Amino acid sequence: MNESEIEKFLKDNMAKAEATVRLNQSTPVPRPYRNPLQERMSWRFQVLQNDMQQVPRDNLVSTRTTILSGDSHSCKKALEELKEIKLRDMKVPMVHSGRYLVCRVIGAPCLMVGVNTLVEDLNGDVEQLALYNFRYNINDLEWISFGTILVIKEPWLRYGSQSKTPSMRVDSPTDVIFVDPADEKLLEKIGAKKW
Repeated sequence: MNESEIEKFLKDNMAKAEATVRLNQSTPVPRPYRNPLQERMSWRFQVLQNDMQQVPRDNLVSTRTTILSGDSHSCKKALEELKEIKLRDMKVPMVHSGRYLVCRVIGAPCLMVGVNTLVEDLNGDVEQLALYNFRYNINDLEWISFGTILVIKEPWLRYGSQSKTPSMRVDSPTDVIFVDPADEKLLEKIGAKKW
């Protein structure tokens, strides 16, 4: 890239970043419905596309860009202090303070900037989930597999820097409870015995 191309690239990305910040500071609106079947198919395509970009070709390195806004959230409450919420009741952009979401992984994890996956809630509604700061070795994705049941404390729906499609973001590992599928007491408490 020459100097003018770099300057244009930076200017375009700054404009995107400013638009995303404005969008994430807008008045919360109901989360748009996402067709679960279409989302599963779209997710599979996205994972395949991501895997293809990860394969080194002739010693070329693929780079990714993200816009960091400085926004972050971490829940300070115990699960017992929170009330359940379903995806259909969520708003975007919004941190759902005082709430928790029960979901399970239904899509292969893929490495983007964080670790992204597709989850479904107890009603079968689906959403993309981006997890940040969970592992030192970012290339190890074995810790989050298909069927993993999660409780996300104070889930945060926000718009990404690449589109106006919302996704859930978790910045703090303490905001996720990985549910042991043998813990029948917890499964009963959170209504996830069907999984």
